[in-house]
Amino acid sequence: MKKIVITILGMAFALLRASSLEFPITTATGDQRYPDVCWDGEAFWVVWQDDAQGTIRGIRVDDKGEFLTNEVELLNKGTYPGPVRYPCLAAAPDRIAVEARKMVGYDEFGNDVWGVVHREFSRPGDSLYNTVGIVGSLECLAISAPIVMFGKEHFFSLFKASHETPEDFHAWSMCVGLDSTGSAQQDIWLSSTVHGEFEPSTGCWGGKRFLVITSCWDSGVFLDDSMIIQGIGWNFQLGRDVYRNPNDDGCIKYQTLTSSKTNFFLASEIWEMGVSKNKYKIGFDLLDSTGMPVKDSATIADLGDEIKLYSPDAAYGKENFVCCWENRFSNNTSHLYAIEVDTLGGILKSGYVVQKSPVDKQPAIAFGGDKYLLVWTDNHEGNFNIYGKLFDTLEVFEGIEETPEPFEECVLKASPNPFRDKVELFFSRKGGENQTMMVFIYDALGRRVNALELKPGEERILWEGRDAGGRVIPAGVYFIQALDSRNQLKTAKVVLVR
Repeated sequence: MKKIVITILGMAFALLRASSLEFPITTATGDQRYPDVCWDGEAFWVVWQDDAQGTIRGIRVDDKGEFLTNEVELLNKGTYPGPVRYPCLAAAPDRIAVEARKMVGYDEFGNDVWGVVHREFSRPGDSLYNTVGIVGSLECLAISAPIVMFGKEHFFSLFKASHETPEDFHAWSMCVGLDSTGSAQQDIWLSSTVHGEFEPSTGCWGGKRFLVITSCWDSGVFLDDSMIIQGIGWNFQLGRDVYRNPNDDGCIKYQTLTSSKTNFFLASEIWEMGVSKNKYKIGFDLLDSTGMPVKDSATIADLGDEIKLYSPDAAYGKENFVCCWENRFSNNTSHLYAIEVDTLGGILKSGYVVQKSPVDKQPAIAFGGDKYLLVWTDNHEGNFNIYGKLFDTLEVFEGIEETPEPFEECVLKASPNPFRDKVELFFSRKGGENQTMMVFIYDALGRRVNALELKPGEERILWEGRDAGGRVIPAGVYFIQALDSRNQLKTAKVVLVR
């Protein structure tokens, strides 16, 4: 017994000395994607999209990695055709707000119509108000994934809305404020009434005002934390050619913005187009309290032609900014890369921060309690799950050893397709013939219904339209995904008819 106690104490002290801790946040059945995280003043809240249920779920975790609540359902489709997608959250001193994109109906042509839903909760996760649908006063048929922000008194919801007719297309950024009851809403600001915007804008609270930056026009606007209408259009430009793209050979895609309450940190996907030039880089800028760049030029991260850089997120803590993004490789794997930047724009550290599965992606990061919490989507167990990493100091490693492609030029075919009783899956693979290959079958909601094993040397496998328990499954669309123990390969769609 004494030896056991000493061993346990030794492990506990080792954990206390460790500067980082990785742990699973959810490994629920089916795919869990698109996490977001925030610090509520006492602990972290993590939310994510549950593909199997079409809902948004979440959990509260402290700065030691201990869960303070059970997993809870935060948003669902309600009476709408649903589902809800792409969650985000922000914290006020006494509550949190969760938002997501929801399919609310269909237009006259049968196309999906999307809106934004908003709901507020106490810190322990108890609902404070009913779910609020945010539509704004302008008629719109499509809405992007939202960003929810808190200032001093109000939550603001920022998103891109669009309206399309046979004669016209119009897309604009929009900011809607919500009162302290989480119910009354007001259109605070619109970017335009005549132009089209390619990607959503980004924004954050800067200590005194909200700053919103567009991905299209090299422009920004400051908004007061007030329910008063604050006009239309942008009120300053960054003055960066890299964002204007004067030669029309590229564009800025998704961006993230965070604040130290003195300066703003802006990171952007920079998409270059053209012959032998299609790739994504990451660019970042440091902006002062007026929105003007601190440095002479933006810093561009180019990690090579075989790497595309996506989905940046950033947080400020301990006097520096930490920015993390998804590095995608040409063999369909992806891992998380991070940089630490000081308040003058200098890069202090750079390197890989997560390489745990064939696909690590969709990072989100927040700071609180003297710790960063990085969360991401991870598929090392087959399904996509949500994992987290707590750290007080950014730890990176260089020279990542990329997993080789064991099945180069892999071809996945299904015949017959559509099928009625059984379908033959054919895999042509060069290299890796002596390795076992796992084949997973998912329904249209992303729920795994069966798993098959392709033994070494085999190229064909038969699926008889049954689940893992041998039960006949209903007609519909199903997805075949081939995985080996180290790499994600191909996905094929098959149609089962009865």
